[in-house]
Amino acid sequence: MTPEQKRSGGLVDVVVGVVFNEAGQVLVNQRTYPEEFAGKWEFPGGKIEAGETLCQALHRELLEEVNIDIASSEPLICITHHYASAAVRLFVRKVSHFQGTPQGSEGQKIKWIAPDELCNLDFLDANESILNAVRLPHYYLITNAAKFGRTHTLRRLQSLLQTHKCIVQLREKDMQRRVFDEFAKSVIRLCHSHATPVLANAKPEVALDLGFDGVHLDSASLKELTVRPAPHGFWVAASCHNSGEVEAAEKIKVDFLVLSPVAQTESHPGASSMGWRRFQEYCSTASIPIYALGGLQFADLAKARESGAQGVAVIRAAWRN
Repeated sequence: MTPEQKRSGGLVDVVVGVVFNEAGQVLVNQRTYPEEFAGKWEFPGGKIEAGETLCQALHRELLEEVNIDIASSEPLICITHHYASAAVRLFVRKVSHFQGTPQGSEGQKIKWIAPDELCNLDFLDANESILNAVRLPHYYLITNAAKFGRTHTLRRLQSLLQTHKCIVQLREKDMQRRVFDEFAKSVIRLCHSHATPVLANAKPEVALDLGFDGVHLDSASLKELTVRPAPHGFWVAASCHNSGEVEAAEKIKVDFLVLSPVAQTESHPGASSMGWRRFQEYCSTASIPIYALGGLQFADLAKARESGAQGVAVIRAAWRN
């Protein structure tokens, strides 16, 4: 076992930089021979040395590897991945401000690429969750037309799509199928006009048939599955409330999950909630992006990000004027 592995209980701690340029493209590099996994693509970064903070390690690695001097960074995701030869813990940070012109200082090929095109490259396996985190926005809007009405929901959605980068879940379980189908067409059309993905809280075949961009599984549906219910490229998300459900979601390789309840909710007054400390514990051990849900507002994003979340999922607060 290496010294790095001993320090982190068998894990090799690695810091990774997801670097964005002004055009919104992401910097990636390709492993060279004779490195392990040569030819695979990855985000720049490397092992954290003894005594280094995450920011110090990232600054050193990006200067050494791609010749840029970063001004600042922010957390994106932390994941653990097990290869045959080692287990790595990846502390992934987003970089938007830097100085210098990137170049492959170690002879590796580098390139700028749009986030939506990252899936076309052959990445290291550990990068799958990072790719999703890069593509996912910070806000996950969940509809509640049963309470606020279909007309108001569409009007409010139009406003939100103009001011927030988000992803949307159509969650209308009590709506008759005929009404649901018609409402779905309106929601999908509106979301797609703003380049916003929309998922259906419904059976996977319904989501595929109606032209959704993905499916959101409730906890009951999650328990019934042993494999991912849709191909990659079609978003698969899940609702989780405990460690067993998180493990089940990871096992079938969902792209992201929603974890609740973080705080007290209007719909379940008096029900117990996990709080931010417990939520942070879940995020620290999960291998996929997590949205915080339960009594949250748009203004809770900073706290959610600080706790390791991809962002916040909002229901009631999204549809009030």
